[in-house]
Amino acid sequence: MVSRILARLAELVARAAHSEAAGSQPAVHTLSGGSITRFRRQQLDGVFAHVANAAFISSVLAFALAVYLAPAFGIFATHCWLAAKIFVSAARLGVALLYKRTTFFAGRDYLAKRLTLALLVLDGSVWGFAGAWAVFGSAETACLVAAVLASVALMASAGLGTMAAAGAAVNIPMLASVATAIAFRGDAIGLFGSAGITLVLVQCLVTGRLSESRLRREYVAHEATANALGAAARNAEALEAALLEVKRQSAVK
Repeated sequence: MVSRILARLAELVARAAHSEAAGSQPAVHTLSGGSITRFRRQQLDGVFAHVANAAFISSVLAFALAVYLAPAFGIFATHCWLAAKIFVSAARLGVALLYKRTTFFAGRDYLAKRLTLALLVLDGSVWGFAGAWAVFGSAETACLVAAVLASVALMASAGLGTMAAAGAAVNIPMLASVATAIAFRGDAIGLFGSAGITLVLVQCLVTGRLSESRLRREYVAHEATANALGAAARNAEALEAALLEVKRQSAVK
């Protein structure tokens, strides 16, 4: 009996040593199984955390831009664009509220992600339409619109940093269309404006990818630490039980 207990103790010690050696190896930043779902949920939490503020700021900025563009492009056209922009912002806010305050997306995180990405593409397209439309105005208008959309892209990248696909979904249709349209002005503003907007787009995409990679590394490290602590606790409990059994057997003898 005692020999079996000692063998069990040796097995536990070997397992603990193996766990410690495995924990000392560099972590591979990959996800599998349930970790993918949990990581996606963490990404969505980060994306939806700033939706209310983003919707308010972007709507106010869109209103100011519509007021500025109305004399040159017409009240009806600019008001229609503003209505489309507010509608998309309201739709994004509605999805965020459904996700955070109801069980509609419970167990359907992938659906929430796909819907969010689709709305972001639509949001970026609405911004991009205004930009591509306005850059053919006066030099002042073209420069102002390019600066506004670059600012919107940078704000979006900061708020959507947990999910690279989200930042790309809004920034590519917004900035690519403006960079292409402004190049057709055929003047210095078109040349340098297109190059500058393209650089902003590349920077936003690179920053988004790096931010998601950092979040993924932190998440994998957190899960590995939690698993190691759990295994250590279980081994400690088993070792303690085996030692108590050895003491009991010794007391019986």
